[in-house]
Amino acid sequence: MTDMPQPATVAVASSVPSSADVVGVPVMASGTVPRQLGLSRSALADHGFTGAVGQSLTMPSRDATYVVVGGGEGLSVAELRNAAAAVARAAGKQRSLATTLMSAAATDVTTAAAAQAITEGILLASYRYVGLKNDENVGNPLAEATVVASGKQAAAARDGVERGSTIGAAARLARELANTPPSHLTARDIAAV
Repeated sequence: MTDMPQPATVAVASSVPSSADVVGVPVMASGTVPRQLGLSRSALADHGFTGAVGQSLTMPSRDATYVVVGGGEGLSVAELRNAAAAVARAAGKQRSLATTLMSAAATDVTTAAAAQAITEGILLASYRYVGLKNDENVGNPLAEATVVASGKQAAAARDGVERGSTIGAAARLARELANTPPSHLTARDIAAV
């Protein structure tokens, strides 16, 4: 069995790092639009974006690529996971991403559960089976991800990121084992893994 590509490292920070190539920003169905987008709600609507759950819009800028995701009236755990996955998929060939999705969590979602779901979404969406391919450009180059959480949320967010990283790594390992051809993965190889 070939070496499995390492997943991105996920960290918690109080603000979006300047090194982020892609920034995931939630926009709720009503209320103000985050200032960093530089667009009004009507400008987003002109692009067909209303802030509904499941919507996303990619907007390149000089600083970073912004991925606007619909926050509805607040995102459940599953919706946070899906939104984070949309951000990771939009990252394409970029090496780093950050997201402020924590701010879109529904009121009944704990900080730790939100951070876990976001981490899982990023790690699962960024997995690519490289296997026997020798082209270095096949896998996902995402190396680092940042979950932005306020100072009060940081400790709980770190716990959620740690749990999400463990679950994400386990799911990636299971996918790698399932995707490896049987001729390259013997029972002894599986036992060793």
